[in-house]
Amino acid sequence: MPLPASATNTSSPNPTTPPARRRRLILALGLAVLLVVAAAALLFRFRTRPDPDLIWRQAQNELHAEQIDRAEADLKRITQLRSPTILDWFLRAQVAMARARTDEALADLAKIWDHPQHGAQARLMAGQLELRRHRLRPAEEAFLGALALDPKLVQARRELIYIYGVQLRRQPLHEQFRALSELMPLTFDNVFHWCLTRNTLWEPQELSEMMTRFLQADPDDRWSRLSLAESLRSLGRRGDAEKQLESLPASDPDARAIRVRLALDRGDDQAAESLLSEGPRDHPELARLRGRLAMARGDGAAALRHFRLALAAEPDNRDTVFGLSGALSLLGDQTEAAKYRALARDHDLLGSLMQKASTPTHRNDPALFRQLGAACEAIHRLPEARSWYNLLITQDPLDKEAQQALFRVKTAIAAEKAKK
Repeated sequence: MPLPASATNTSSPNPTTPPARRRRLILALGLAVLLVVAAAALLFRFRTRPDPDLIWRQAQNELHAEQIDRAEADLKRITQLRSPTILDWFLRAQVAMARARTDEALADLAKIWDHPQHGAQARLMAGQLELRRHRLRPAEEAFLGALALDPKLVQARRELIYIYGVQLRRQPLHEQFRALSELMPLTFDNVFHWCLTRNTLWEPQELSEMMTRFLQADPDDRWSRLSLAESLRSLGRRGDAEKQLESLPASDPDARAIRVRLALDRGDDQAAESLLSEGPRDHPELARLRGRLAMARGDGAAALRHFRLALAAEPDNRDTVFGLSGALSLLGDQTEAAKYRALARDHDLLGSLMQKASTPTHRNDPALFRQLGAACEAIHRLPEARSWYNLLITQDPLDKEAQQALFRVKTAIAAEKAKK
């Protein structure tokens, strides 16, 4: 007799199903269940997996709020979630900086130094870290590297202005101020310090203390050693100044110039002459010193030759201009000498105006700004003149005289650039 229809349905195992076939069915059902469970687990994990970018932003907010422990904990979470990205190296460096782990922070920043988009900022941060521990040489290198990647990085130029200022490096200091003035309008303080540092030295006692700290951190810092030696000389501590110069070679022209000044301070003209018999002819300070001694000997021709070399190297130095007027007078060329005497007086006028500007009551004096702009223009310090006139126009955009002066100065600066 045929079986009932339900008995022929093989979808449900029954005692008559062979054992091997039954086992295959059970395995298939088990595998299907496992696949469903695994898919559900993956979906749950995907939906609940933390977003490392979100954690990174959270860590940045925590750093700004000085919640260092939380930021560091978030950094550890990010490390577990992904391999470090460029921004993660930044975060690592920031946390290390907050923990005063400077070497670690510098190593983290070094991972980013050559990145086209973030390298400049990484180098800026590295330079600031080096400044924090009084190492001016690697700081300068980092800031210059940042500017090579991004010439518009204002803060890097500000940091270099500080370094060049305390190390008495006038020419690179002027170049950074000039570049800064082309990137942004300068404040009164910016322009004031720019003009002030052209000829005026820092207070030598304060400067000597600063340079001592820098040399303790980096004994091979040549520029800080030169600055310390000059500061000690200005304080009358000649023996200490000479001791600082001992580690610098005789071939160093800047060290030679300080040695000459020390000899002149002692009244030893013969030692000064001996030192000046060597060294580069066109070094501006050595050339001025040679001109000064030639004047003392009554040798107008030699003095003129030396002062002209100094003028070619530094066209707007007051001592050079005054020396030229004396040498020309000694040679009987009174007409040309009068021109340089007038120029020296213009330098002196700027000095007196700067003294006036140093008092708080004149910080917003438009008449003084106009005088300072004209004084800078008279001695051909055109970028500084432009900045003073800009300050005038900021106060009064309708100041026609200032607008005309600014146009005149900008035209002259453009002409100079075209010549170069």
